[in-house]
Amino acid sequence: MKKILILIGFSIVFFACKSNELTTQIAPENEFFALKKDALFFFRSNQLDWGAYEEPVDTATRAKYVAQLDTSFWYIIDYGFEGFYTKEEYYNSFHFLHLNDDNELDLIYEGWGGGEGTVVKAFINEGEQMKFLFDNYQQLYDLQFDEKRCLKSFKVLDFGCCVPFDLLMSQYTIKNNTIELEWGLSALSGLEEPKHFFRKAKKVKVAKPKVDMRYEPWIAPEDEPGYSGPLEVVGNKTALYNKGDKGVAYAETKDTIGNVWWLVEMEVPDTTDFNIMYKYSQKTYPVLGWINKNDLK
Repeated sequence: MKKILILIGFSIVFFACKSNELTTQIAPENEFFALKKDALFFFRSNQLDWGAYEEPVDTATRAKYVAQLDTSFWYIIDYGFEGFYTKEEYYNSFHFLHLNDDNELDLIYEGWGGGEGTVVKAFINEGEQMKFLFDNYQQLYDLQFDEKRCLKSFKVLDFGCCVPFDLLMSQYTIKNNTIELEWGLSALSGLEEPKHFFRKAKKVKVAKPKVDMRYEPWIAPEDEPGYSGPLEVVGNKTALYNKGDKGVAYAETKDTIGNVWWLVEMEVPDTTDFNIMYKYSQKTYPVLGWINKNDLK
């Protein structure tokens, strides 16, 4: 899959951590790149209010356009109405908006995917037909429009299915009737939420050989079961990084015995000995997790 270079445009200040460096509030979006990601999974609404974004259409128009997509949703047409999904739910899962400036209504489907979880699909109106443009899993949010009310970018949050273990966040941009991945971020489900973010992000490097990233800011005993599910997680480890691997620290916390942990987004390394996200996830994105401050520089 694509490797995304995300360390762009940072304004970094290097100094020792002091109390006035931390905040419980979300800083202005241009403070550092993380906040363009809804502060790294932790600040987001659970459901998009489509009424604020979609173009209103009458029942006949909705039926006309949706009917063109029967072959794309055969699993619902043939089986879904047998108790899984009502026709009303199906029709209301289509949302009309503009993906370009040709004044034709385009469509985004956000709804049942035929099994566990939901899917997102986008179709562009070519006059005689609706052309498939994009698909992904779970849910959309943070839709951004230009001055002509054309959708220009959006984020997708995939919170895992069907034995959920990974969180995937990705941003896409729409240009010239194509939808392109701009950046992605991943984390193990259950990632501990920080109480304090740095006011400015910090560039970091791994300072020692074989440094563990964990989804919780403490060391869980390795003889205890790790993350639930069919994963080879030992204790609460997410990944193993090597000396010199690069990342960005966004937050800190202390465990019960006084160890200081930093919440770090690690770049995709050239090689890795262990990374649960890359072994089981379909996408190779930078990974977010907790690393002991003493293992970073």
